[in-house]
Amino acid sequence: MVFGFLITFPSVVFWCLVVYGKIFNHYDYLDAILACGPFCDLLLKGLFPFFSLLIAFVCHRTLQHQAIAQNVWHRETELMRTNTHLINWNAFLILMMIMSFINN
Repeated sequence: MVFGFLITFPSVVFWCLVVYGKIFNHYDYLDAILACGPFCDLLLKGLFPFFSLLIAFVCHRTLQHQAIAQNVWHRETELMRTNTHLINWNAFLILMMIMSFINN
């Protein structure tokens, strides 16, 4: 689950820089990131959130099996809440990616 958050972080930073650029009309930081090439853009916008979402779903399934095995399936543990946050962040990032494709 930590790996899922680690690969989500660059996408969150990218979208924060997009918002910063839109608000302050200062795109230098965003241009520096995108200067790496189109593959960097593809990684930040699409692949990182999808991989992280896949990791989050695998972790969710594993946590469900552990909770059932320990007979605490009806309680939401701290790890399950954290995993839910990861899934929500990735859903938001994927939504941002889809909106950026529509606007282009």
